Amino acid sequence: MSPPKDSVRYLIVNLETATVPYVAVVPYFWVRNGNKRVYPNTRGDISAIRQEVLTDKWDIYNCVIRKEFDSYQAAREILQRPCEQSEITSPSEDKLELARAAAEKHQ
Repeated sequence: MSPPKDSVRYLIVNLETATVPYVAVVPYFWVRNGNKRVYPNTRGDISAIRQEVLTDKWDIYNCVIRKEFDSYQAAREILQRPCEQSEITSPSEDKLELARAAAEKHQ
């Protein structure tokens, strides 16, 4: 059972697929254990908009959550326009990038 449609938050996630990296907008309840993402084999965007209930036939991918939004439309707007990387980077990723830069500076 999915939550009421007006209370659903959406996430921009990076999916780790077998062939290519993929960025998707998904309802938060499709993400499990913080880094596993269930995704339909076809029509993922339509399934996300409709907030379809998960099924055993959907694939499971590792994912990285980039940012959270109040609506599907708000998340899609960020993905459809050119933007700074920081607009869709989570705070933990920002900290990781700062640590990498500091380490490179000291080498």
